[in-house]
Amino acid sequence: MFTKKINSMKFIYSITLLFITSLGFAQDVIYTKDKTKIEAKIIAVGINEIKYQKLNNLTGPEYIVQKSEITLITYANGSFENFEIPANNQVNYNPEYNRNDFLRNGFDSAFNKNILSYHLADLLNYNFTLSYERLLNSGKVGLKFPVRIGVRERYNGSDLSYSGGIDLNFYPTGQGRFKYYVGPAFEIGNARNFNYDFNYIGVNPPRVINGYLFLAGCVNNGAVFQVTEQFSLGTALGIGLRTRDNSYFNQGRIESYGNYPELNARFEFNLGIRF
Repeated sequence: MFTKKINSMKFIYSITLLFITSLGFAQDVIYTKDKTKIEAKIIAVGINEIKYQKLNNLTGPEYIVQKSEITLITYANGSFENFEIPANNQVNYNPEYNRNDFLRNGFDSAFNKNILSYHLADLLNYNFTLSYERLLNSGKVGLKFPVRIGVRERYNGSDLSYSGGIDLNFYPTGQGRFKYYVGPAFEIGNARNFNYDFNYIGVNPPRVINGYLFLAGCVNNGAVFQVTEQFSLGTALGIGLRTRDNSYFNQGRIESYGNYPELNARFEFNLGIRF
């Protein structure tokens, strides 16, 4: 039996006070055109601007944002204002399914910051490539880390290659259903060809290994289409330079042919998963 009635009353009083407080400070959400999500308490809606306080600091300063920078405001009572449609079509309340559909297609996918991609086009060159991209808070910058392994069997031998890299992607319009990006990409790797020496006179010809280390860089131009909240399709084309050190390995001998630059072209067609 619980005998401390005073503590029980204090508990009930605290819960009641918390409930009343939460009603008094209902949550509004402001979505800006650069895909920033602001949880706030809206104080005033003017002709050209919105005045608000941040939800996590209701006793703090007041902020002002221009309506021209806003895409959507959702209110705690379930209504919302869409600032991307003409004023004569403006509505302050839509059914809940319309609101959810608008948020899902226009915003929710923009706030998933992790993208895991499988590079489908690399299969044409017998390569298996995966990449992980992390979007920064603004959604306008992404760091991408691709890893590639290639194995190919040929009539006179086989090829083996592997590489890793880093891409810096800039999204001028931020995240959304369709987005364009541009940025530098760097890759370092190793490739080797295992060939049989058919000039050898005998039953079992030895294998000759031709290999090289390479360092590549290019500027990528790409586009991504967000098919659903989780899945996306992307393509990119990069042009740059690659330098490599060719080496020849045969029966314990190693000969290097030095470094020389060459044109480097890069094409991507990727299936991405956002989470």
